[in-house]
Amino acid sequence: LKYPNNVVFHKSRTRVLYSISEIDHAYLDAAISSLQKGIELAPTDAKNVLNMGLFLAQKGDMPGAIASLNKARELRPNYRDAYYYLGSFYKFLSEQEGTTDVQKKEYKDKAIKELEFTLKNIAGGKEDPQSQELLNSLTGNKNVTTEK
Repeated sequence: LKYPNNVVFHKSRTRVLYSISEIDHAYLDAAISSLQKGIELAPTDAKNVLNMGLFLAQKGDMPGAIASLNKARELRPNYRDAYYYLGSFYKFLSEQEGTTDVQKKEYKDKAIKELEFTLKNIAGGKEDPQSQELLNSLTGNKNVTTEK
């Protein structure tokens, strides 16, 4: 490579490898490696860190995915997508076979907490129907609103 430390190159490379990985899953590891290099070059880029969480979730590494999303949230405290995906992943974990009732409740409570924070502090339900819908699916209450 002529410019191996070019962040834009690694973002573009990651996008291409990820697109190919949707056809051939073997390319997901290459996309993750490229994204890791991008994170090394721009460690405060919350979007790259969030994307790492999404990639790790696709590989089934939920602890790694959650750690990445928490890091993205630390980098950008008002990052709606980090809260949404944390809520989504905690909901997923609460529904997994083999999860104890205590763990299910803990994951569900964490999911609700993330989504309520988003709706109260970042975007209201009218501005973020996706988070509102996910929260409603967790609470079983179609009338839950958490306006700012």
